[in-house]
Order: sequence, then C-alpha cells, then structure tokens
Amino acid sequence: MNILFIDTETTGLVAGKHSIIELACAHYKDGKLQSTFARKFVGNEVILDMGALKVNKTNTAALVERGKACSESKAVFEFMDYLLTLDNKDLHVCGHNVHFDVSHVKALLAKYSIEGWDQVVSYRQLDTCDRARMLIEAGIITQEMGGRGAGLKTIAAALGVTVDDSKLHGAEYDVELCAQVYFKMIEVLRNRRG
Repeated sequence: MNILFIDTETTGLVAGKHSIIELACAHYKDGKLQSTFARKFVGNEVILDMGALKVNKTNTAALVERGKACSESKAVFEFMDYLLTLDNKDLHVCGHNVHFDVSHVKALLAKYSIEGWDQVVSYRQLDTCDRARMLIEAGIITQEMGGRGAGLKTIAAALGVTVDDSKLHGAEYDVELCAQVYFKMIEVLRNRRG
C-alpha cells in the first residue's frame, strides 16, 4: 500500500482562520519508509488560539522569532515540491483525525492559489482514530483504551507502542508515531485472523 502519513500542529482549530505552524509527512510504500518532510513555519498573519497552543506546547515567542521557523510561503512551496516527487499511484493519506490535518493543508494550499491536492493523493483517507473503533469492535482493545476521539498516545499505549511524552504534539514525532500505530494495527488484525 502507498501511504502518506501527515500531521500538522496549528494555532487553532479552524482551517483557513488558524495557521499551520508545523507540517510533517512520512511516505511509506509496502510498509517501507520512502521519504519524509518536516517544516516549522510562521505566516505574516497569525491568529492564535491559546487552547490549541497549550495542547501543542507552542512557545509563542518562538513563533514570532522567525530564526526558528522558515516563512510560510517558503514552506508551502517546498511542501508542494515534495508532493510532486512522490509516487502518487493510489497514494492514501493517513493520520490521526486526518480530516483535521487535511482541511488545514487544503486551506493553506488555497491561500497560495495551489490547486490539485486531490490529483496528487487519493480521495480515500485512512484514520487511525477510526481504525481504533474497529479494534474495539473486534475486542482487541477496550473502549477506555481507544474509544472514539481517543488521542494518539492512548491508542499507541493500548497497542503496546512506546510513546515519548516529551516529543508528543510535535508534527515530526506525531507523524512517526501515527505510522507505528497504523502498522501495529495491521499486524494485530493479521495475527488475529491467522
């Protein structure tokens, strides 16, 4: 399977209003890592939601200090160039609550008049949060360990995937963790059948 794992960290919950400040991807083909992409960036007009910044542990001073982040426009065009290098035949996008990340990415691309996301990736998205529900229904993990809306950390722990709390809620780490969780889910389901 051809999968692009994706994660964003944002300044809030509303795509198009709140900005992406971290974007990371990991491209896997047939279970093997092919390439990665990660950028921290800030735009000129940043609207901050304090609740979101608390979750992703963003230091607002670091947002303003551009020395720690590239410009949003540079990051967007680097991301577009990265997408164009991928083998996009049946390229599925996967993430934890992936609709959130994809909606922010689409809004960011639209801001720069970049079209064609749907031509680069498959319309079929894979969501580790949704897949956790399948594991609950199969009796593999309990509702408390991975119920609807459970965080990536909770589901990872339920599957026995090690989590480094100090790196959690950083896009680059979360995309790696999501890939581990996804492949562990596949392994668990295969073992259950066999």
